Amino acid sequence: MKYFLEFEDYTDCFVEVNDKWTMKEVKALIDSGEKEYFDIFKKKVVSLLLRDADGNELRDINNFSEEWMENVDVAVAGFIGMVLARHVRDRKSLGGLSVRPLSTGSESKIAKN
Repeated sequence: MKYFLEFEDYTDCFVEVNDKWTMKEVKALIDSGEKEYFDIFKKKVVSLLLRDADGNELRDINNFSEEWMENVDVAVAGFIGMVLARHVRDRKSLGGLSVRPLSTGSESKIAKN
């Protein structure tokens, strides 16, 4: 799933996150500190286009680092810090929509009559 920044001068920037998450990975995300979050971010991001405050673009997730983060706009930093949680929340809500109710025995009998 691809998430775009909605801030002026950054509307072309995005982060694409891998859709496959285990509950173990979700727990690690919830329990993560800053360093662990960056490690998870690097593992779960499929592609990205981000720009720092000087206009330098980041397109390779392998070049993402704490040092690179030092020169980003605070709004971009906030986006980076919340995008994984948003993705997990969005994925969890899809699970609720895909559940089909089971028919009870009495409903099956009514349907046959």
